[in-house]
Amino acid sequence: MRFIQTKLKFYRFKWCSIFPGHFDNAGNIFLGQLKLQRLGHLISLTAKLEKIQQSVYDRRGFYVKRALLSLIVLITLVIIVFFGLGLYSETGAPPGLANGQLAPCPNKPNCVSSESSPSDDHSIAALPITPGMGEEPLLKVKEVIELLGGDVNFSNDQYMASTFTSDFFGFVDDVEFRIDQGSGLLHVRSASRVGYSDLDANRKRVEQIRALLSTN
Repeated sequence: MRFIQTKLKFYRFKWCSIFPGHFDNAGNIFLGQLKLQRLGHLISLTAKLEKIQQSVYDRRGFYVKRALLSLIVLITLVIIVFFGLGLYSETGAPPGLANGQLAPCPNKPNCVSSESSPSDDHSIAALPITPGMGEEPLLKVKEVIELLGGDVNFSNDQYMASTFTSDFFGFVDDVEFRIDQGSGLLHVRSASRVGYSDLDANRKRVEQIRALLSTN
């Protein structure tokens, strides 16, 4: 632009006497055309930048939508699997007694038993049979089970099998009791039928039963 202005000044000085009054108008028109041309380039560049920005936003929105859709699909699949496990757990049954004792816990942390070895992670203290339980301790245990929302499925004078079902997915846990007359103890086993970890739900349940039996 400075070069053009210098040239125009030179031509104005040299030929202003030949074309008086016309050179200034021509120079102004020429400069105006250059300004308009630059303005046009600027507008074109701005439009291109806006298109690029819009394209970036569109792609970002596409990726966000795809990520949300994938997350929704994943959550739906997890819920379906959990409901399936809940339905499957309803088809099971308490393991019962094995050689006169409660069945051993499987190699999973979602089981506790008072007949496991004390060094075993599944081990939990047996429940003491107190005079307050009367002549039939399992009847008192039945009251506590039902108070906590469980169901007694089988009972005789030495053994009781009960179940607890979770509210949402319907997971079933087996809680079993065996009277050991010789030691005056009530052995207990609480285990989830499906899954792996129970976040100590079975252990907490047994301790809750223990607390209620000791206060009643």
